[in-house]
Amino acid sequence: MKKKRMMVAATGAAALLAASLATPLTANASVVGASGGVYVGLASIAAASASLEMTRVTVPFSAAQRAVDALSTTEVDGYPVVAYRFENAEVVGELSASPQTSVEDFLRRFDESYGTQPQFVAVIIEVPEAQAETSYASKRSAVLESTGPIFAANPADPAHIESLLDQSRSRVGAEKAAFGVQSLPAGAEDWFPEYAEVLVQRDDPLRVLFDQYYTWNGTDSKTSNLSGDDGFEMEVNITTSNPDYQAGVRGGLACPAGYKDQPFAKNYDFEWWAALVNTGSGLTAMASDVNAYADYNDLSDDCNRNSMAIGFRTPQLIPAYPDGHQEVSVQIMAFRGVDTTGRISSGVVQSVNATGCVLQPWLSLTDCMGLTTSTSGNRLTLSESSSVGWTAPPKCWASTDYGFSGVSSFC
Repeated sequence: MKKKRMMVAATGAAALLAASLATPLTANASVVGASGGVYVGLASIAAASASLEMTRVTVPFSAAQRAVDALSTTEVDGYPVVAYRFENAEVVGELSASPQTSVEDFLRRFDESYGTQPQFVAVIIEVPEAQAETSYASKRSAVLESTGPIFAANPADPAHIESLLDQSRSRVGAEKAAFGVQSLPAGAEDWFPEYAEVLVQRDDPLRVLFDQYYTWNGTDSKTSNLSGDDGFEMEVNITTSNPDYQAGVRGGLACPAGYKDQPFAKNYDFEWWAALVNTGSGLTAMASDVNAYADYNDLSDDCNRNSMAIGFRTPQLIPAYPDGHQEVSVQIMAFRGVDTTGRISSGVVQSVNATGCVLQPWLSLTDCMGLTTSTSGNRLTLSESSSVGWTAPPKCWASTDYGFSGVSSFC
């Protein structure tokens, strides 16, 4: 679940740097700006009293790149690259820079899913939060000089997408037929996805796939009904039964060593993508506009739990088909943990307030989303009581009727 941090008011540090000239960044080289460096600047009151917590900074390329050219950048101003962001018209996501990542396998699976290749648009680094704040003004305009020619990927192949989603769409029809046509239940919010489907499967001996699929019918529910101050995060929560990890909260009572690695999937360094499906039915391509992000910030979670989550800062902009319905596919490919299997404890589409991102714009979305409380509610895809005895991988389930009619397991 989203960490709730103490809100820190914006200080004048960023304003004092506003006059700094934006300095184009070059890969693997130090950058000197008006404040002595892109990520080194004036100390603020907030930074002086804060711990050196890290936040992610996205540094865009000057032009979209092929994988081979994007991945040749391994550090920026002394900070190692932790991920590479790609944005196509139909799909957006990140490729982890972990040495365990197989780039060849990623590109193969991307082509099998979409019939095209990813356009890499930025690298992601991690810097101390205080330094991110003080350098925010200059960082906003900084770009990384591309190492290769401009790359424009072909549009995703509709036939590949149809094949990718065929089974999920068939299950939507079957579930609706079983439960009947449902109107929005009392207590449901009109932004809740009508249908949710989650698959947790062992993709290979080293990785676990979390595959989520959601639909809105465009009448009773649509993402544009969500408050403009809010985004949402789609998450699956897993736990370990190892007795050594049952006490403590991250960010509070210290967790034992290796707590993030113990559950059957690690919630860091994963690759992910969010597809805003376009099959030639009139969708407007705006994948980057929804500001999708991996939610790695878990400092309010128990030590025994890993939360696997992808968020959307502006899900109101998720495109709709001409008849108004919407569908989103979210996939996380996580490295396996110490446990072979473990409990699926819950699933939720959680509304998260974005005010913190306005007040502290130097923070990454995983850190600034949810700093203040949302009043838009949460859409359960799996409750703690419904998941008693459930272990994964594998485990697959569907949740209809906006989360008010229970769940059905199909693997």
